[in-house]
Amino acid sequence: MTDNKLDGLDQFTKATKWHRNQANPGVFYTDGAKYVADKFDAHWLLDKIARLQRQFTMDLPIHHQVSTLSIDENGYKGFDLLP
Repeated sequence: MTDNKLDGLDQFTKATKWHRNQANPGVFYTDGAKYVADKFDAHWLLDKIARLQRQFTMDLPIHHQVSTLSIDENGYKGFDLLP
């Protein structure tokens, strides 16, 4: 049997509970995002997204966004927000 760390993620097909981010209390994330952050100890990533959200939305409210994190073979991390 293969240990798939994303097992259980399929239970999150729509937001049923929202969580307030500690780094930026105006940003909320879904229970699915919380599940992934808990499972991979990645709350730092949710905080990073929330801080960038504050920078990019000073003049324009965004209700939905996609964030991408890229890591190359040297460990370089690139991060983008796509409104």
